[in-house]
Amino acid sequence: MPSFNTNGIVYDVLPDGSGGFFIGGQFEWVSGTFSPGLAHVDINGNVIPGWSSPLLDSDDPPIIYCLLLLNGVLYAGGYIYAIGSGANSPRDGVIAVNPLTGVYIPAFDLQNTVSVRCMATDGTVIYIGGDFSVVQGNARLAIAAVDPVTGAPTSWDPQLTTVFPSTPTVVYAIKVFNGRIYVSGIFDHTNAGAYNHVNVASLDPVTAVANAWDGSFVVPTFSVTGLEVWGDTVFLWGMDFQPNPYGLIALDKDTAAPKPFTATAAMPPNSVDEARISGNTLYVAGRFLTANGQSRPSLAALDAASGSLVTDFDPRPIIFVAGYFIASLYVDVNTIYFGGSYGIFPDPSYTTFSIAGVTSQSMAILTYILSGLPQQPNILLLLRKAGHTILQWSQVTKDVNGDPPLLWGYRVYRSNSPNQENFSLIAEVTDKDNTGNFRTVFTEAISGFYAYAVSAFNYDGESGKSSQSCIDSVDLDSNF
Repeated sequence: MPSFNTNGIVYDVLPDGSGGFFIGGQFEWVSGTFSPGLAHVDINGNVIPGWSSPLLDSDDPPIIYCLLLLNGVLYAGGYIYAIGSGANSPRDGVIAVNPLTGVYIPAFDLQNTVSVRCMATDGTVIYIGGDFSVVQGNARLAIAAVDPVTGAPTSWDPQLTTVFPSTPTVVYAIKVFNGRIYVSGIFDHTNAGAYNHVNVASLDPVTAVANAWDGSFVVPTFSVTGLEVWGDTVFLWGMDFQPNPYGLIALDKDTAAPKPFTATAAMPPNSVDEARISGNTLYVAGRFLTANGQSRPSLAALDAASGSLVTDFDPRPIIFVAGYFIASLYVDVNTIYFGGSYGIFPDPSYTTFSIAGVTSQSMAILTYILSGLPQQPNILLLLRKAGHTILQWSQVTKDVNGDPPLLWGYRVYRSNSPNQENFSLIAEVTDKDNTGNFRTVFTEAISGFYAYAVSAFNYDGESGKSSQSCIDSVDLDSNF
C-alpha cells in the first residue's frame, strides 16, 4: 500500500483533487526529497516532479499548521521565517503558492503576522486564526478576515480578549457553516469584552458580533483545540474538558445545549487531537488508549449522532507512546489519511497499517482491507500449577479462505457453569512473542471449576470459539 515518509511532524493533509495531496508540517524531507515544511505528493507518497517547496530551512525552520485551496491558489499557514531562493523574504503567518509548482505568490503578504494555526473560507475572504496581534499593521488579535489576493485585513474584527495578562489569546479552529463563523481556542470574551464566551463562540460573518450561542459551561481546563460542525451539531475537543473529562463533547449548533452524545473517546491523558466527519461517522484521533471502554489506541470511529463506538472499525494503527500524536486526519470514502509526530510507530501485527521506514514516520495511509474470518484456534494445553491456570492454544495462520488471516489477536473466554455455558470474555491477547507471532498462552491466578474457550479475530470479525476445555482447583502438571 502507499505510504508517506517524512523526518518530522505532519500537521495537515489536503487532497489536490487529482489523486495527490499537499502536506504541511515541521519536516525537511519527504520520501527522500528535500521539501521543508510543505510538499505536493502523489498517491505513493513521492514529491511530484516539478514541485519545489518555497520555504527556506534556516536557523528557524518553518512550521506549516494548516492548508487551504481557494481559486487555484494554495495557502499555507504556520510559522514562516523566510521564503524564496536564498533570499530572506519574511511572510510570517501565511504564504500563497502556485499549487502546481510551489512558487510563492508575492502579492499575498500578511506582513509579520507571527503564527497562523488555522484557516477557513466562505469563498470570498480567508479567515485566519492563531497567536498573532497584527495583520498588515492593523490590530487583529488571534483572528482576522483577509483578502485572498493581497492579504489585507477586512474590517471584520471579533476583538477577542483574555482577562488574565499571562494567558495568551489564541484561535486554534475556525469553521464556516450555515451563515455563522464558529471559532475555538483560548479566550474568554468577544467584541472587546462585551460578551462572555469562554474558548468557543459563534460569530456573525458581517459584523463579527457573537450571538447568544455559548458553550462556556464546557469550561475546559486550558483550551478548545478543535471543532467540527455536522448537521445541527458542533463537536468540540481538547484537553481535560469539564464536566466531561473525556476531551470530546457535542453541542446544538443553534442553542449550544449539550447533545445526547455519550462518547468517552479519550482516556488519560484525556486528549482528542483531531476529528473528522464522513457520512454519519465521526473519526477521532489523539492521545488515548480506549474509546467507550474498548481498546482503540489513538484512532476510533464513533456514531456521530449517539457517540456509540463503531465496533467494526478497529485499525489499531499505533503503538501508543506518551507524547506522540496524530495531528492531521482526512477521510475519503474507504481510506483514512493521517499524519502526526514522528513517534507514530506502526504495529507490524496490523497489516492494514502501511508506512515506510521503521521509527521516523510521520504520514500514513490506512486502507480498509477486507479479509476472511480467521480459522478457529484449538486448545492444546490446560493445566493448573502453583495456583495458576495455564491455557495454551494453536497459532492461527490462515483465514477461512486459506489466505493470511491479517490477525489482530486472540480472545479468551471463561465460564464457571457446570454445563460450560455463559462464556464471558476475560482477555484479549494482542502482544507478541520473540518470534513475531501473537502469544498463544494465557495464565491467571484463580481457584474453582472453570471452562475456557479461545477465538481469533481480525478486521473482518471473530472466528468461532475453540472447543471448550475445563479444569478444577486441583494442581495438575499435565494436559487435562
